Amino acid sequence: MRKAFYEYYGLSKDEYEKLWNNALVVFDTNVLLSLYRLQLDARADMLSAMKGFKDHLWIPFQVGYEYHERRLEEALRPIESLRSLNCRVAAFAKEIEDDYGKNPYIKDFKMINRALKSLGDKISKQLDDSLSECPNFMREDTILSELTKLYEGKVGDKYSDERLKEIFTIGEERYNKKVPPGYKDTNKKTGDRHRFGDLIIWLQILEKSKKDGCDIIFVTDDKKEDWWQLHNGDKIGPRRELIIEFRKETGNHLIGFYTPDRFLSVANERKTVSVKKKTIEEIKYSDIIGVGLKSLLGESTVPGQVSMGCLLASPYGVLGESEKGNISFMSRLDNERISLTGAVSTTFPNTMGVFGSSAINPKTIKPGKLETQSSISEAEALPTGDGLSSTFDADKVIEKEDNSKENE
Repeated sequence: MRKAFYEYYGLSKDEYEKLWNNALVVFDTNVLLSLYRLQLDARADMLSAMKGFKDHLWIPFQVGYEYHERRLEEALRPIESLRSLNCRVAAFAKEIEDDYGKNPYIKDFKMINRALKSLGDKISKQLDDSLSECPNFMREDTILSELTKLYEGKVGDKYSDERLKEIFTIGEERYNKKVPPGYKDTNKKTGDRHRFGDLIIWLQILEKSKKDGCDIIFVTDDKKEDWWQLHNGDKIGPRRELIIEFRKETGNHLIGFYTPDRFLSVANERKTVSVKKKTIEEIKYSDIIGVGLKSLLGESTVPGQVSMGCLLASPYGVLGESEKGNISFMSRLDNERISLTGAVSTTFPNTMGVFGSSAINPKTIKPGKLETQSSISEAEALPTGDGLSSTFDADKVIEKEDNSKENE
């Protein structure tokens, strides 16, 4: 039965070993661009890991095209958001004075304003120092240089304009029928080359496997349902249609789908490369830290940017514990609100500034624990994937908050 319904099963142990020993490794565009969001140590680790697979690397032409089209925008985005944050910090004390300076129930607003301005000056100084150390990507892009050397002679063929037009026509039909991948991009307004980008990448992978007779490990940070089989928002494996199409078009060659952190974890376990656990965790949450970050300083709509609105929720946090570096970060992960471990400060009398009524999905709370499901799947190892659960100890959080109330 396994042979007849292979798309529902993980790879056998022999197939799994064959995949990891011989497959070409293909990184999606989003993985290459995520290098610009990583801390320097994690970035170096990721590039080192990629070099560990240098003899197995291959890049579809479409991935290279998308990377070069978007890499400068991605490189400059965190720097521009840092400048924006600096401007907002500089204006914050004045905004608070204008909005709350005449509140009759604030006993000593001048003291509050002085404290806010002092905190703002400290933050601005740190941001100025950070800006002065930012690389000039317009002049030199070290990530581009590393990737250029890494993929020399390993780039797929470019499609002709005629072939692209054929794919656009095929893509319209596939997208209308919701055939993966790519149909979730159907409303993209950036042109057909980008609208059908995922499909182009997929077809180039199929052709490479068929032409060279090779297996493929595909590493993508895409989270959409047109790549992954989802259950209640959790990934349980790649879309079965993709497995069927790959086997059919390539003559039963193997393909494994991995998220970047899961790929590195397996490579670490197999001792193919050596990557620090801290790096894997950062890569796992790189989209949260770089794009979806909320903090005590507010909510971001620009990758890497934060505002200072949430300071209003808890003046005690501003005047007291925040100067000790206890900043609370609330982030978004796959439609669930979570508190990142090690970055939660609950020293405020008003917990709305930390957890709030909308910050935690009640379904994720268990007695004494705060749990979030990250659901990274490895379809090759298990038929239903191997979702990973990250559990945070809420008892200590509550204990700290109780202590802060007693000290008021």
